[in-house]
Amino acid sequence: MSSTRPIFLLGIMQRCGTNFLNRLLLLHPDLESHPVSEDYLIAKSHNLFQYVEQVSRHWNPSWDPDGAFRRSLIQHLGNSILLFLQSNIHENKRLIAKTPSVSNVSQVFNLFSHVDLVILIRDGRDVVESGIRSFGWRFEGAIQKYARRTNEIQSFIQSNLNDDFRYLLVKYEELVLETETTMRKILEFLRLDDSCYDFKAIQSIPVFGSSTYKRKGAVDWKPVEKTSGFNPIRRWSRWSLYQKKRFYWIAGESIVFFNYMSRKECIDELNFFWRIMNRCIDFIIRCRRILSRIARRS
Repeated sequence: MSSTRPIFLLGIMQRCGTNFLNRLLLLHPDLESHPVSEDYLIAKSHNLFQYVEQVSRHWNPSWDPDGAFRRSLIQHLGNSILLFLQSNIHENKRLIAKTPSVSNVSQVFNLFSHVDLVILIRDGRDVVESGIRSFGWRFEGAIQKYARRTNEIQSFIQSNLNDDFRYLLVKYEELVLETETTMRKILEFLRLDDSCYDFKAIQSIPVFGSSTYKRKGAVDWKPVEKTSGFNPIRRWSRWSLYQKKRFYWIAGESIVFFNYMSRKECIDELNFFWRIMNRCIDFIIRCRRILSRIARRS
């Protein structure tokens, strides 16, 4: 069965592998990415919902007692976005709209009722490590962000348990280690003919934007041939004891939810000493933030 439904590819956050998955998808002749390679249309969609809410405040309540017109307005705005995206795609090609963020993922099917959603996740420890190497992320802030994004995905999944909306959760690690098997699963979900897919070309896909191949201290988005020693998994394994314990304290529930670690393993990592240590660190960070706000005001 073929499909013309637009594909929204959302990564949990930057450094989770959306570029890699996008290039794998483009090995299918029926697919085409939008020229705006990272559109953030979903991530900023809260502005559309705020617009509808503010506009409808001026309506007589009797005009829209059940909210049908508000929902219709949102869907028409969503259709306009799809028209914008589709206008830049060649005829007979199926759209891929990509963003390395799951902000507002719960609004996807409120805006677009007939799209396929692929959500790419990655072990948060590797996401944080890659972000530090590539973009100089702050360790603490990156962990907090990963935990928030996981909560958004969790809320989205729980709110769509009984719906027929089409979404697929894909692990970056499976994409790297079992590329062909994972791509077959994705193609099946997207209702794409896998006999047209160029599986032989998978191994020749170059590396783009990896922290492993940084040039002159900055991430280079030029294609680099993948060497035999290239391994983007478990880069966090060289973390200090403090980094590991801090991650488990802030975002342990995240990797438990995605089955990167069992709940027992996560609990075992945080004994009484490290729980006290992390509470003290939390207190120090809060104090610093309060003092910083006071200093800015004065």
